[in-house]
Amino acid sequence: MKMNLMIKWMISCVLLLILPIVFSISEASAETGIQSDSYIIMDASTGKILESQTPHKEKYPASLTKILTALVVIENAELDEEVRISEKATYADGTRVYLEEDETVSVKQLLHGIMISSGNDASVALAEHVSGSVEAFSEMMNDYMEDDLQLEHSHFSNPHGLFEEDHIATAYDLAILVKKAMKNDIYRQISNKTDYHWQSEGWDTRIYNHHPMRHSDEWTIAGKNGFVSKAGYTLATVGKYQETELIVITLDAPSRNTAVRDTRNLFERHFKSHETVWIDVDQSSYSRFANVPDVIPVTALKYESVTQIAYEEYLIHRGTAGRLLSVDRIGHSPSLTLDRAPAARDTALFSDDLVIRHVYGVQNE
Repeated sequence: MKMNLMIKWMISCVLLLILPIVFSISEASAETGIQSDSYIIMDASTGKILESQTPHKEKYPASLTKILTALVVIENAELDEEVRISEKATYADGTRVYLEEDETVSVKQLLHGIMISSGNDASVALAEHVSGSVEAFSEMMNDYMEDDLQLEHSHFSNPHGLFEEDHIATAYDLAILVKKAMKNDIYRQISNKTDYHWQSEGWDTRIYNHHPMRHSDEWTIAGKNGFVSKAGYTLATVGKYQETELIVITLDAPSRNTAVRDTRNLFERHFKSHETVWIDVDQSSYSRFANVPDVIPVTALKYESVTQIAYEEYLIHRGTAGRLLSVDRIGHSPSLTLDRAPAARDTALFSDDLVIRHVYGVQNE
């Protein structure tokens, strides 16, 4: 009897420790409707973050790695270059496109192999072709993230995404990477395909995009999926509705269906509430030596009126009730979107009682 009482007491103690954690997770999931451990949704045109949860948490990206692999290859090789397949490439673990040792395959075909069929052997082959080895190519990947994208919270140890302890990325970094990749016409075209006729010595077939939403969701225009046991299910998805293009990254989902459901929920929620507005820029407001775009994208609430303010080298956009939407520094630094209030020293510059040189309203149609 005493033993039974002791066991019941121990179970009660364990429940007291576990239940608050379980309830807190349930409450968080119920509040957002999202079950992936880390996620972000971003306006692909402006970089504006619309919603996120632990976006800077280090996670294992699995085959989302191949987004970076493809972009680095595209920027460092010609599509018609012939790649000789090494023995190491043919023995790559995981998903393959069944390359044969010593055969030659074009860079273009191998890119289709990694982006559509997620071939790990194709990833190794491309890495060796561009850099001589997987290790050297991994250094190129990290340099690209740090130097070209100014991202410091991700580290890549291979070109395919198979598990390594130090092979990590964050939802935010991956969203910025996808934003950059989608501006590349070659990447965009390949990533958009749902299928491709694959023909090589080891395989002659039609391969189909592994992303589970590319065949069923009309607004999904590009993406990459991934899975390894320690990463859970990962999904990078680009969706477009009218003139608004959004990027969703979900990491460490408990199942493939959960990752898809989370992505759909985020798209539906923010396509209903937000839109990208393309606003003409008055070129006469700036010196002819300034680097001024003809139009600037601004993330606004659906049907929100947007006011454009030109002040010295700044181009400011405000929404309803003066809500600060974006600030661009013209002719000096790249476009900067503020997701926070301006620093204290800049408060006067962006305050509503500022004496403004040029103001004109732009109504959403």
